[in-house]
Amino acid sequence: MMAEFIVKAIKSIQNGMGFPILLGILVLLVIAGYLVLYALVM
Repeated sequence: MMAEFIVKAIKSIQNGMGFPILLGILVLLVIAGYLVLYALVM
């Protein structure tokens, strides 16, 4: 899944269009990751 995401990311950057969307997705993934880690610690 991660490799597929990276490939999509590279294609988006090459297109030059979907970069803000990509950034938003990346931020959401980071936030989701922190929430999962927090849930596991608690």
